[in-house]
Amino acid sequence: MGSASEWQLPDFAKALSEEGARGRCEFAAAFGDEEILRMTERTFRVPIRRIPLSADAFITTGESLSFFGKVLKW
Repeated sequence: MGSASEWQLPDFAKALSEEGARGRCEFAAAFGDEEILRMTERTFRVPIRRIPLSADAFITTGESLSFFGKVLKW
């Protein structure tokens, strides 16, 4: 999991570029600029899943259930 926030992008890019990470890792980001995420996906040729945000941590939405259901299948 990473962040596409400007100040965290170098660390996220390092994780994406590590040898062997693409075949054994799934990448997800909770925060960041959508354009930066798309550019990062194109540059590193990996899909980055978007973690749905919730205004209330105690409310479960259909979107969050769908996302975490997919996480459990990874």
